[in-house]
Amino acid sequence: MSAEDRYRTGLDLLVQRSDRLQQVQLLLSIPKTVWLLDKPSKEVEIGDDGEYEDYSVTDDIVLLKGEFDLVSNHKEEDIRRELEEIFSRKFPGITMYDFEFVKRDRNIISTPVVKEGHQWDFAHVKHLCGNGRLYVRLITSKEEMEQKDATLTTSSQLSQGSASTSFSRMPSHASASATVRLSDVPHSAAVSDVPPAVSDDDDLPEFGAAQSNANH
Repeated sequence: MSAEDRYRTGLDLLVQRSDRLQQVQLLLSIPKTVWLLDKPSKEVEIGDDGEYEDYSVTDDIVLLKGEFDLVSNHKEEDIRRELEEIFSRKFPGITMYDFEFVKRDRNIISTPVVKEGHQWDFAHVKHLCGNGRLYVRLITSKEEMEQKDATLTTSSQLSQGSASTSFSRMPSHASASATVRLSDVPHSAAVSDVPPAVSDDDDLPEFGAAQSNANH
């Protein structure tokens, strides 16, 4: 075998190994802990760039501690949807656009400066949190989020009340079928009070994708 043939053979092997590595990476799933932080108080200053200045983490701003899977082929939208599913256990009205990614260094929270069009996909989120937990922060305050949840709950109750009224007006011969249909209507999510954050991870309930999937 000539030197050129050995070179081509070696190059082919490298390409094959690279392809196998990419296939393995597509299947990579990393269990991660995520902390949801409240929107900073008015005491936290806003810099010239319009972003919050660095500030310390305190127990009262930690709203939820959850678990999710960071999957290597996930884009930013996929990751946000995973987090939305977890956070909605405490804040039913939260959406994937109601929070932002932040960085914790020791006990200081800072806002990463990124270029326009930056995407928080798997690679960037993994780099942001490293081997530690992921931190995300509400864009709106906890109080505003709870008001939104209360509004959604009230609207849901009113809708169910209207449905019950319409069924009650049906003739008696249709009562049996009406009962069957009503039993298929899901109950609205109940809003529960957020427990106070504490420094010990085990003192707060943790919600993960596995729990939420089981409930569904």
